[in-house]
Amino acid sequence: MPKPRNVIPTVEFCLCLPEDLKGWLDLHLYSEMEGRVPLGHYQEFFVRKIREERDWKRLAISPGHYIVGSKEAIEMIERRLASC
Repeated sequence: MPKPRNVIPTVEFCLCLPEDLKGWLDLHLYSEMEGRVPLGHYQEFFVRKIREERDWKRLAISPGHYIVGSKEAIEMIERRLASC
């Protein structure tokens, strides 16, 4: 049976990373069981990070310290802090 088509089509995207970051990513995604980075794990990592960047918001609470969460949660925290 053929694989069903994606509801949202994918497009090929080439990415160049600094060597040290690529090495870290390889180690982070590496599977001992497979002896390599499993197929699709690079894509899953970048899709997750892009969605976080798009959907999450940061609230600076002091220099170098942030609360990170959904836009709705951060807006609720901002409202509570403003009412204090």
